[in-house]
Amino acid sequence: MNSQTISVIGLGKLGLCLSVCFAHRGFKTYGVDINKKTVTSLQKGKLSITEPNLEELFSKSKKNFIPTTSHELAIKKTDTTFVLVATPSDRSGNFSNVYLEKALKSLARAFAKNKKKYHLFVVSSTVIPMSLNQKLIPLIEKYSKKKLNVDFGICYIPEFVALGRVVNDFLGPDLVVIGESNKKAGEIATSVIKKLCSNNPPIFRMSLISSEIAKISLNNFITMKISFANMIGDICERVPGSQVDLITQAIGVDRRISPFYLKAGAAYGGHCFPRDTKAFIAFSKKLKYSPKLIQSVENLNNYQHLKLFKLVEKELNRLKIKKASVLGITFNPKTTVVEESAGLNLIKRLLKKRIKIMIYDPAAIEETKKHLGNQVKYAGSVEECIRFSSLIVITMNSNQFDNLKRFKPKKKVTIIDCWRTYPQLKSNNNIRYLALGVAS
Repeated sequence: MNSQTISVIGLGKLGLCLSVCFAHRGFKTYGVDINKKTVTSLQKGKLSITEPNLEELFSKSKKNFIPTTSHELAIKKTDTTFVLVATPSDRSGNFSNVYLEKALKSLARAFAKNKKKYHLFVVSSTVIPMSLNQKLIPLIEKYSKKKLNVDFGICYIPEFVALGRVVNDFLGPDLVVIGESNKKAGEIATSVIKKLCSNNPPIFRMSLISSEIAKISLNNFITMKISFANMIGDICERVPGSQVDLITQAIGVDRRISPFYLKAGAAYGGHCFPRDTKAFIAFSKKLKYSPKLIQSVENLNNYQHLKLFKLVEKELNRLKIKKASVLGITFNPKTTVVEESAGLNLIKRLLKKRIKIMIYDPAAIEETKKHLGNQVKYAGSVEECIRFSSLIVITMNSNQFDNLKRFKPKKKVTIIDCWRTYPQLKSNNNIRYLALGVAS
């Protein structure tokens, strides 16, 4: 097998980054996407997404990266194919495999026409546990007319990456989970991963179903940790003199806990955390099991969204105004993704109350327009945004609004700081400074 040649199906936010990482590490990489516009743009050397370090690696690795719309080429030119296409959530909270099944069906048909002796399929899209054994493997066998562990192998290697650091997480992951259909498939996948990763991460090989459960379990543990920190923040809001950040920093030093994702603030959001929580609940219910812990996590996060809205609404009523300024709308300062972010959730609630909104988040203007269009005003600077209203809400944990440090309003204003980023503003007599996690 030619382990130095790889194909990746799906050139979205994650698939493109994975393709470029493979190319950067010396693999001849066929990046496949059915969107002709995306492929044409990449063939011209233009990236369709933004991620830290992606542009630099892309420019250095173009000779190894071949964008194409052909699944047949992926099967013909490579012996290992990674599939990383979208698996959107449905109304029940389950992940939909419609795009994944479409991609695998096309690959299987191409495989049926090819006389090669073996091909390895690696699914990296997030799936509901039991998907591979019950749906995806039978689909490949049906359309390829070939047998699992004879003519082809399959692995599930879920991605554990965070938007805003996708490239770094692919090249230097904390861990790699490999679900394998048999030992041969697992050994091939392990060899590929070892060449991809630059940090020699621990690799855990296991059954397919175990790897599927491991994927959604990890993200649910993180959301549980975030919600725990937010619960401590809620308690501190009721206890004058308590210091939520010092509390979480202290307990985070304990190796059994660790400091990561242990900071009280706004509700968690983004593409993965909310939907993985819903998927865990949906999967558990299929097993006739009630995941009370994870249901509580989801309830706490919904409460966190509502709490911020109620605080903003209360201040609007106190100030007797019908407009607000919002600084930051992405769920993470290192990404352009606004999906299910605290800022977007707040704005949608305020719009229903007919509150006029101006936002400032230069990295996310285009993404925000997809969700809000012309329902809000878009500021060109921090200064323009904070002049719009005497109520300013900071929803993102970022230092990109540092102009606020020099903010000296001539009239009374209220600033709600979800992450306690600018506590020095309390010293200004014209600023009413309110922060989540702090008693007022």
